[in-house]
Amino acid sequence: MRFWRQCIVADTVAPPIREPYNQFEASAVTFFELASLLASAATIFGLIVGAFSVWNGRMTRREIGGLIAHEDQATRELIATESGATRDLIATESQATRELMEAHQQAAQQILSRLTDILGRIDDRVR
Repeated sequence: MRFWRQCIVADTVAPPIREPYNQFEASAVTFFELASLLASAATIFGLIVGAFSVWNGRMTRREIGGLIAHEDQATRELIATESGATRDLIATESQATRELMEAHQQAAQQILSRLTDILGRIDDRVR
């Protein structure tokens, strides 16, 4: 207590430097000074890392949002193009299928008319 009274009376802001009483006091002061230095360095490092992680997260969100919007537009264009091509393909194939069915039907009619003629001749011979 007398030590601090001397500091107040002397109107000094910092206490005067004095020699430690023993080796433990010297190492304890050094340890606490080192611990406070380490804590302040860790705090500054944490603030820097935190600020950059926030910035990195925002930039990543912005970039990914842009990529998603671009891919969405590209997918819409691809779907529109492919659906038009699919419609054209369906129309072409349905026309080709109709033509094949008509050709098959005409061939079946010809075969049926030949068979009818043959059966008519056989019927005439039998009677």
